[in-house]
Amino acid sequence: MDRNTGSAAGAKDGFEGMPVFIDRVRDSLPDFMKRIVSFADTPQEADVLCLGALVTLSACIPNVSGLYDGVTVWPNMYFFLSARAGSGKGRLGLCRLLAEPIHKQLFAQYRKDQVKYRKKMAEYNARKAEQAEPPTPPVRRMLFIPANSSATSVYQILSDNGERGLIFETEGDTLAYSFSSDFGNFSDGLRKAFHHEPISYHRRKDDEHVDIASPKLSAVLSGTPGQLQALVRDAENGLFSRFILYKLETRLTWKDVFAGNASTCLNDRFAELGQQYFRFYSGLCRAQQLRFMFTPSQAARFNLHFEAAQSEISMLYGDGMVATVRRLGLITFRIAMVLSSLRMMESGLPENGELVCSDKDFNTAMEIEQVLELHATSVFESMCGKVASVGSGQSNAWLRFVEGLPDEFTRAGYAAAARTMGVSDRTAQRYINIGVETGVLERYAQGMYRRVRIGM
Repeated sequence: MDRNTGSAAGAKDGFEGMPVFIDRVRDSLPDFMKRIVSFADTPQEADVLCLGALVTLSACIPNVSGLYDGVTVWPNMYFFLSARAGSGKGRLGLCRLLAEPIHKQLFAQYRKDQVKYRKKMAEYNARKAEQAEPPTPPVRRMLFIPANSSATSVYQILSDNGERGLIFETEGDTLAYSFSSDFGNFSDGLRKAFHHEPISYHRRKDDEHVDIASPKLSAVLSGTPGQLQALVRDAENGLFSRFILYKLETRLTWKDVFAGNASTCLNDRFAELGQQYFRFYSGLCRAQQLRFMFTPSQAARFNLHFEAAQSEISMLYGDGMVATVRRLGLITFRIAMVLSSLRMMESGLPENGELVCSDKDFNTAMEIEQVLELHATSVFESMCGKVASVGSGQSNAWLRFVEGLPDEFTRAGYAAAARTMGVSDRTAQRYINIGVETGVLERYAQGMYRRVRIGM
């Protein structure tokens, strides 16, 4: 975990060299997460299932919160899987099945309340002359919030469902289209909900002003790079830094779609996992409030890591990426919170109301974060069209690193050179990515690089 001598979170080359984390964390995941990622065929697919599950379930963890910078925060997160058409992002849709039983329970309760309401309404109509007050109609409870809803509808669903909700949409342009209209643009609400800041809206129908005191909203989205840019507009947009970003590149090989056990239906397997989680969720709903926390040593390591990350990112990319690093700190805290919550499926709920993060879950969250940094900076470079800070002095550290490499080299080669130069593996991976983005380097095969030109 040391930035100067440690690993880059297992940042090995994936499609087009993008790093993956699953090989470094697989054995340390809670048993429930191990089952989820076991259905992946590639490391990249396992990463996607892991992130999709963590963020989906972040909307389904009641009674667990933590203090971050002195403010109460809940597990909720936002995730955007950026992938070109045909890149295999469809697997992400399986994660929706993990939360489906909760959504169905809420809707079933609404139907029961509706039956009771109709009965009471019939009784009211039968004795209208008595001037009795009419019964109050039931609220429509649901977990999933349609991405093509109006802003008022989104807020109303949140309000009716105890301030909780999940947007799950595998076509990112659905949400981007909503944002392009005046009535559907709840971008401001998404930014506020990330920090559980109050959201207010007005219902014309009943002339009612509604306040959502502490919205707990999660979002799982996927789409093409163009759809991501349509959603956040540019890397300076506040939504960019609030999302977990994962870049899935196209692999030019045909997958045997008939391989494996023909009797295994992934939809059925994930539906079974959803039922298993629902039983845990039901018990958590009845439990006391749990306060999630790091140990003092974990907090110290966390602060050292992000202090160094902020300095390095600012040096390489300018202030435009600083907000992303800072919010990755909060996201990492939330990832650890979800992992610790899932760990209770094995160990049971603590009796003292304190959910203390284990070193295993802390290390897992930090390993994931280091790879997410690399994906976020890669997306940032793509959206900006250039590296933000390619100048002189310290900001040219990446170029000096590349100049010290042979004309042709492998991933193992630049990793060895990094150790000799006292550069962390994670930083070396970032420097190589910058070299590829700027055209100084060419990745001509899996894990194989060569210099194209030096100098800007």
